[in-house]
Amino acid sequence: MFSSISWESYISTLAILLVIYYSFVLYLYYRKDIVQFLTTGRNNGENRLQNMHTDNTGAEEHAAADNYVDEVKALIHQAGYSRLSKDELITSLQQLLGSDRFEAVKTPVVKERINKIITYECRTNCSMHLDEEDLERVWVGM
Repeated sequence: MFSSISWESYISTLAILLVIYYSFVLYLYYRKDIVQFLTTGRNNGENRLQNMHTDNTGAEEHAAADNYVDEVKALIHQAGYSRLSKDELITSLQQLLGSDRFEAVKTPVVKERINKIITYECRTNCSMHLDEEDLERVWVGM
């Protein structure tokens, strides 16, 4: 049965299957990058360098937000563990973000970043979805 299959045909078939498999995996994980590369062309690396230089303008704000991200994550994780309701969680976030320590997060860039973190952490740790109205309620006291 196996004598009719040559090593050459076995290796070539295996190579073709591996190329198909890894192409699928690369497409699955890097779909957005591939589409961006195909639509913007080959000077994508130059655009990334320009974007990095323009992104550095808010570097100080991001550094300030990093100090508070851990506290927000810990609060949401504890709320998920304690099974707080959505209103109780929003009240807790209002108290945390309304304190004097969070004075630096009042800029729109940092608020947006913290809103994304709050949304993600609530979805993963508390199994609840916060919409735009709920996020606005978090920042009401600010």
